[in-house]
Amino acid sequence: MDLGKKFRPVKKFVRLVIKQFGEVNIGNTAIVTAYYSLLAIFPMLIFITNLLPMLGLKADTILPYLQTAFPSTVFSTIKPIVMDFLNNSSGSLASVTGILTIWSASRGVNALKMSINQVYGVKDYDNAITSRIFSFFMILLFAIIVIVAFVVNSFGQIVLEYLTPIFHLSLGWLDAFSKYKSLATLVIIFLVMVFLYVTLTNAKTHLRYVWPGALFAAAGWMILTQGFSIYLKYFAKSVLSYGTIGTFIVLLFWLNFSSWLILLGALLNSTLERYHYGKIEPKKTAIKRLYDRVDPMNKENSKKKKSTK
Repeated sequence: MDLGKKFRPVKKFVRLVIKQFGEVNIGNTAIVTAYYSLLAIFPMLIFITNLLPMLGLKADTILPYLQTAFPSTVFSTIKPIVMDFLNNSSGSLASVTGILTIWSASRGVNALKMSINQVYGVKDYDNAITSRIFSFFMILLFAIIVIVAFVVNSFGQIVLEYLTPIFHLSLGWLDAFSKYKSLATLVIIFLVMVFLYVTLTNAKTHLRYVWPGALFAAAGWMILTQGFSIYLKYFAKSVLSYGTIGTFIVLLFWLNFSSWLILLGALLNSTLERYHYGKIEPKKTAIKRLYDRVDPMNKENSKKKKSTK
């Protein structure tokens, strides 16, 4: 009897997850997100790889992290593109073309924002213009987070190399730092996921119920990447025989599964919010207040919901 009471919260949470999963069509939402992510991934690479050399980061420093984050087939496709931009970066390209590439990539961010809002069960109050502007600045912040993470990891190794002869440290420290690039990549992806779940949703979230989904998505991403590479190496060689077309098919499938992980992480977070708070409240943003003024019925419904608490 006591054992049943102990597992009662777990059963309640699992039932809530299943209910949430049934209400949200994650399959179709993931496909839409993957499509726009495919359009956004190369503009993002162009922008970030033009900025990194300005901070003194070289291709040999960046590529190991990308190799860990992407399946081997996808990495072999983007590697020459990344190396070209890292070795031939242009400040004017980063400033002028960079604005255009960010604007293009913002469509992917906007699609992800709509998908996460759908999972949380809140409305997207932004119109087309404000959504694009918001996504534009989110891309900039996202790029800053990625660049800072690369800089911290890169300079961490430089600092170790500098301190080793001074303090007569063992060379094993350097080897250990190099070996744990996968852990560094996991931390980078985790921070990006936390950033996405906090900023992209119109729902009022609590950080303690954001990191579980972020950790799930980050760990799932790493496992998916390695599993995808193994699968393609041993079981899907026929797809790769189609050359560039085959690579894009692989990339689209990988983005689809990655979108599933991101949305499942959001589903886990939204379920935790509902489990502990009963319901999810929308953020009190300026756009939300303007929406309430334009749509009096929505304001009336909000008042009714508050009165029933």
